[in-house]
Amino acid sequence: MTVLAAVGALLQLRSIRRTSRADFTKRFIDSFFGADTRTLFTLLLNSALEFAVRPIEVGGDKIDELPYLRIKKEIGDQLTGIVPLHPEKTGYSAFEVDDFLLGHFEDLGWYVRRGLMDLKAAFQSFGYYLIATVEHTEMQKFLEHQRAKEFSYDDLEWLYQKFKKLED
Repeated sequence: MTVLAAVGALLQLRSIRRTSRADFTKRFIDSFFGADTRTLFTLLLNSALEFAVRPIEVGGDKIDELPYLRIKKEIGDQLTGIVPLHPEKTGYSAFEVDDFLLGHFEDLGWYVRRGLMDLKAAFQSFGYYLIATVEHTEMQKFLEHQRAKEFSYDDLEWLYQKFKKLED
């Protein structure tokens, strides 16, 4: 009798775990596909962004620098009415790129590594977006600059490798 109760409890726990992971995955998907992320990703895929570094100067002396993705005005203008762009916006800072896109992928990699999200479910929902982002020339320049400044995206890169294996 005790064995049957234990087996029943294990089956219920397994079912609860699956439901919990599905709910977690759904909430993550909803948080990823926000307006800012869609706009940034659309600009990236339509070659409207290029990596740049703006020097920060005081009194003619460079004291810092701001890496960013500059919006190519000639391409951005063609997307007016389709992609919501503020006319005064000329680019996305490294913080925005992280908040709207790369940070989500870094979190996703962390979640998959720790079993909070299934690899195949993550690939189905995010594989195209992550692979297209990481393989984009301007994003590769951005990521290389971040690595040189000792900012890493280890979980993103791990997940990219896993997704590439699933893609094949």
